[in-house]
Amino acid sequence: MADVASCAAIEDAALARLRRQMGLGASPPGPTADTIGHLLRTDPTCSTVATDAAGAVCGFSQAARRDSLWLLAHLFIDPDLQSRGVGRALLGAALAASDGAEARMICATADPRAIRLYAQIAGMVAHPSLTATGPVRTEHLVPPPAVRPGDGGDLRFVEHLTTQLRGGPCGADLTYLRGDDGRLLVYPERGYAVAGPAGPRRLAATDDEAAADLLVACLAGVTPGETARIPRFTGAHQWALHVAVAAGLEVRPWGPLLASGSSAATGAYLPHPALC
Repeated sequence: MADVASCAAIEDAALARLRRQMGLGASPPGPTADTIGHLLRTDPTCSTVATDAAGAVCGFSQAARRDSLWLLAHLFIDPDLQSRGVGRALLGAALAASDGAEARMICATADPRAIRLYAQIAGMVAHPSLTATGPVRTEHLVPPPAVRPGDGGDLRFVEHLTTQLRGGPCGADLTYLRGDDGRLLVYPERGYAVAGPAGPRRLAATDDEAAADLLVACLAGVTPGETARIPRFTGAHQWALHVAVAAGLEVRPWGPLLASGSSAATGAYLPHPALC
């Protein structure tokens, strides 16, 4: 990647315009450049930039392979240069890394052009999704006693469950998601979550009850003053909807989760918005 800062600025600008078009407020600041850099380190051959006539970066895509799972993490174009074929070319470059993959995932935005593009990928099934944000009403959340802090002894279980649900392991992503401010939460033998200051970064469970308890634990631990966020959940995740409503979060439509060979969209699983 020629310029991580330029790519991060393009992503932020594209999402800001999309949110304005949808009548949404500004999105909370996220670790855009950090995520781009993480993918450059773990999947350096899966990142591509597009440049304009002057040689400036005007778009980029990043894919990742986690054993037999392929995922599209980023595909963003300068808002003033969209609908000119750049996105299709960048998607083609990202798809080159999907050869031999048994599972594929894309956490799409609500941009109709992106949805139309991704829906043309053979075998992908689109699952409409919702997002939830806002201050947490912690008085309505009782931290479940079965959920405890995770440790190194839980990592084998985390990898096994992640692979079972989405079609590929966490790999280096788990360390990145935990970062300096993330917490690994475990429901013994039934699930885990990585919780950040604003809520869940990823969640996986064997059943809906355990998933709901893990989500409650994530939201109950939101840093005071932070705007909580559940990035994405589908119609199959009614447990997430019920927890979001009980926590007083505002629920809105968002882009679909597209998948093939993966049960993440229908199982007890909440993906990371970029790393799935």
